[in-house]
Amino acid sequence: MVEYLDHHGLTRGQAVAIMRSIHATLADASKKARDATLTVADLDNEIYLYKGALSELRTELKIHGQNHHAALKSESDMVGRELESLNQRFRDDIATLKSDIQIDMNNRKSEIREEAKMTEMKIQEVYNKLIVSCSDIKTDIEIMKMETTKIIAVRLFLGAVLTLFGLSAWNANTRPVINHKAHS
Repeated sequence: MVEYLDHHGLTRGQAVAIMRSIHATLADASKKARDATLTVADLDNEIYLYKGALSELRTELKIHGQNHHAALKSESDMVGRELESLNQRFRDDIATLKSDIQIDMNNRKSEIREEAKMTEMKIQEVYNKLIVSCSDIKTDIEIMKMETTKIIAVRLFLGAVLTLFGLSAWNANTRPVINHKAHS
């Protein structure tokens, strides 16, 4: 390397200095690499510790999974019970609502029947008043017929009497007058 550097234009001192500097750097890097490198025993120890930690992690994950599964199952069971409770309350509320609706419908039917009875009674009352009014009108008509018949009979009688008087007066006026003095 010194010769190569010397041949390319550097002085022998410069080439040796560069070479020593590279050698020191390589030696330092080699020492650091050896210090950082594990021995087989250290590597076996690290593998053992790694496997132990991995086994411990698996055990913890398994326990955590089982605990998590148990917690989820417990929560699921609790949600199921709450859902069943809500479902039962919902069915009870629907049954109560149906019952209330049926009671309201029965009450409304009863009110309608009562209103129909009241309407029927009012209709019957009006009908009875109409019957009474018709009877009163028929009675008034019969009374008016009788009074009219009486008036007509009286007028006919008076007319007949007046006619008879008129005829007898006319006969009396149209008869020949006999002079009693002339005969006498």
